[in-house]
Amino acid sequence: MGGLLYKDFIAIKGKRLVTTFAILTGIFVLLRFLFSNTAAYPNLRVVNDDGDVFTFIDMLLWQGEVMLLWLGGLFSLTFSAKILQCDAKNQTGHYLSALPISKKTFVASKYVFCGILLYVFFSLYEIWHIVACGFMEEGLVLDFSYLFSGIALPFLGTVMVILSIELPLFLVLGRDIAKVIKDGVALCIGLSAIAYLLFGDLNVFSRFDFGIIKTWMNTHTFEVFLVSLLTPPVTLGLYYLSYRIAVRFYHE
Repeated sequence: MGGLLYKDFIAIKGKRLVTTFAILTGIFVLLRFLFSNTAAYPNLRVVNDDGDVFTFIDMLLWQGEVMLLWLGGLFSLTFSAKILQCDAKNQTGHYLSALPISKKTFVASKYVFCGILLYVFFSLYEIWHIVACGFMEEGLVLDFSYLFSGIALPFLGTVMVILSIELPLFLVLGRDIAKVIKDGVALCIGLSAIAYLLFGDLNVFSRFDFGIIKTWMNTHTFEVFLVSLLTPPVTLGLYYLSYRIAVRFYHE
């Protein structure tokens, strides 16, 4: 299976991807240490009406770690289609059928590769989060950072559930048909969002209050912890079930 995983790594230009994120991590860590003493930059500190204090440097770094989390999920979903697209383009399935590689191993390599991607991006996010919070000033930005760290696992668990649906479609139905289905679902979601923005009650956005969310999180700490605790085994179970379905119906 190692050869199959390396083939997929090459298909997504893995060396370039690793180099890019290594450089970004270096820049992120450098900025954090250069601006570790935020009190030395009073012009970059802001106090809102509620007395919450934050600095633009902390806000920038917090946005960086959040962006990394979103990019990790987006890249994992994008690359799942890309590796199968490369297989279809190069007729890899026909070539592998002539080798002593079972379809079970081939399908498993796709699931393992996507799972590794998610794990790597989550680990990288945790590193960025620890570095960013290590020198953050107490206040609004630090609260935001801890809030998003609490939903990181559920978010990536949602990405894994989407992969559990996507991968069997791509493997069994083929890239073209699966892409039509995927684009159709995305289009329906997009149209629904636009329809809500045009005809829905937009006052809900004006009532958004981070303080309420923070209070709810503090009040339901156990429930939030339980969701984070159960997310990995539940999503991994669905992921494995998806793999079994894909193996059952996949044909070279």
